[in-house]
Amino acid sequence: MIIEKRDYYNRGKIEAIDAIESACTGLSGFEGFLAGTCLKYLFRWRWKGTALADLKKARYYLDRLITEQEKALGIEHAESMPEHFGQDRSAMAEDTK
Repeated sequence: MIIEKRDYYNRGKIEAIDAIESACTGLSGFEGFLAGTCLKYLFRWRWKGTALADLKKARYYLDRLITEQEKALGIEHAESMPEHFGQDRSAMAEDTK
């Protein structure tokens, strides 16, 4: 099978699939799928000609990934990050322990 390389996945020095593979190494299952799909849309959003749609798709997959993390941490809907990220710094620090 011949796979045509699209310009919108080959910007700069790194091909999208290689960047996504590196970013998702160590992730598994649904978490890996959500992260990889989010990155795919972020990688191409400006170059495919579907900018707003791709950004909304990336947000959808990111929101799903956040929900999965909240479930894993036993958090119902965590507050958004405003307050310039200050309120969640301690939660993020706990998350990485």
